[in-house]
Amino acid sequence: MSLITSRLRQLSENYVVMEGSQYGFRAHRGVQMVVQRAHWVQHQAMKESGALIQIDLDFKNAFNSAGHSRLWAILRGLGVPDIDFLEDPYSKSWMKIQVGTGCLALIQLVQGSVLSPLLFDLFLNALLRLLDATGITHGIKRTPQWNHAAFADDMSIYVCTVRDANKLLDVIHEFEFWSGFRISIPKSLATGAMYGTGTARRQERAKTDAAKRKRDTGPDILNPQIQALGAMDEVLHADSTAQLNIKGQEAWRINLAAMSRQCPICNKRKLPLPNTTPPQPALPGMQTYVETLRNQI
Repeated sequence: MSLITSRLRQLSENYVVMEGSQYGFRAHRGVQMVVQRAHWVQHQAMKESGALIQIDLDFKNAFNSAGHSRLWAILRGLGVPDIDFLEDPYSKSWMKIQVGTGCLALIQLVQGSVLSPLLFDLFLNALLRLLDATGITHGIKRTPQWNHAAFADDMSIYVCTVRDANKLLDVIHEFEFWSGFRISIPKSLATGAMYGTGTARRQERAKTDAAKRKRDTGPDILNPQIQALGAMDEVLHADSTAQLNIKGQEAWRINLAAMSRQCPICNKRKLPLPNTTPPQPALPGMQTYVETLRNQI
C-alpha cells in the first residue's frame, strides 16, 4: 500500500492533477499557509477599500462519506492509471467498530490509512475544480484572483457579493447531492466586512455603473451628474470650516449650469436655436391712432 501511495502521489504532483488551493496532506504545505493567505486577502481588501465575504465550511464525517464508486469515477476522470489495483484491495476491506457489544461496518476511507488522505484529496479535488470553473473570484483589485482555499476536509470560500456566495454554495450543494458529502452546519461560519469610507464606496460604485452603462448602452447619460457629485465631495472633503455649505452649493450650481448646456444623450454642448419667428409689425403710435379716429368721425 505504501508503494501505491508513493507512486500515486508522485503522479498527482508531477502532472499537476491536484489544485493549488488544496493545502492538506501535501508536502511543503500546511495550515499556516492557509492562514497567511486569508490574512493577506483581508489586508488587501482593507487597502483597496473593498468588500470581502468569507464562508468557512466543514464536511461532516468526510472520510467515511466518500463512496467507492464515486471515488473511482473521479480518478478515472482525472486520468489516473491502474485504478484496478486500488479497487481490488478496497472492495475486500472491512472495519470493525466496537460500540458496546460491537458491530461490523463496510469501510469507505478510513482515517489513519496510508493511502486514504491522498485519495480524499483527489476526491475533493473535483469540487475545487468546479469552484474554479465558475469564474467567480474575491474581486479585490491588484490581487491574484481566486475564490477558495482548502485544508483536507475544511474549506473556505472568498467572494465580494452575496450573489456570488450563493452561486458557489449552489455548486457545493450539487456536489453534496452527487457525492454523499454533507456540510456540518454547526461547524460552518460566514463572516463579511466592508472596508473604506462611504464616500469612497459611493464614488467607486458610481464609476463602475457608469462604465457598465457606457459599455452596454453607449454614451453615458449621467456623466454630468456624476461629475457634479464628485465636485461636491471634493469640496466638502477639502474644507471643514463653516463655509462648507456655501462652497458645496456653489459647486453644485456651477455643475448644474454646465449640465443645462449639454445634451443628455451625447453630452455635447447645445447650440442656441435660430430665431425663426417672423417680425411683428410695429404698433401705431398714440398720435396716429387719434388722427385715425378723427377721420372716421
